[in-house]
Amino acid sequence: MCRWLIKKIEEYINKHFSSENDKTFLTINLTCYVFLALLILPLTYDRIIAEITTPIRCAIADDTVKVLMPVEEWQKQRGIKKLRPIKDYAEYRKLSNSIYNSLTPSEKKLVPSVININGKEFKFIEGYIYSGVILYSRKTSYLNIFNNYSYLVYDVFLQKTILSINSVSGQYWTLMGPGSELIFCDRPDNLDKLFNILYQYSF
Repeated sequence: MCRWLIKKIEEYINKHFSSENDKTFLTINLTCYVFLALLILPLTYDRIIAEITTPIRCAIADDTVKVLMPVEEWQKQRGIKKLRPIKDYAEYRKLSNSIYNSLTPSEKKLVPSVININGKEFKFIEGYIYSGVILYSRKTSYLNIFNNYSYLVYDVFLQKTILSINSVSGQYWTLMGPGSELIFCDRPDNLDKLFNILYQYSF
């Protein structure tokens, strides 16, 4: 590969430049540029891959919330007389708990930190403990570039999944800064879509 590249450079120089000094100067410059490019490429290849592939993966990925148990069916199975939907995320944050270690022993018995669905482990993110509707997630990453997220809304009383959605992102390591950066889909966040439906499962 390098020999082929050097040969092409020499052919270009011989064709466009006549002076030996010009040829020597240009050869040195082009060789330096090629060397720098080959040196930098291993440090930036993951960003190049992430920037190119993430929009494609976003276009292919399903961004629809799967409603596995409609709110009416959930209300019926739980024996709830009247629902009281949550208005927005600000209200949800006041009602929910996102720190598992802050739960009481009795709450931890009710709400597991990890659930196993179809042989896959999902970890606790947060939930409105009173309603028993808890958000769990699972992340898989390939080559530290291709990230896949699965989110489940799980009723700990019924021990059933009621909502689910998947999401993707790209990731690359940075030479400076926080260590890595994420590239998200250029569309409304899938987790926001999930929350907008999740708010209905409240009383």
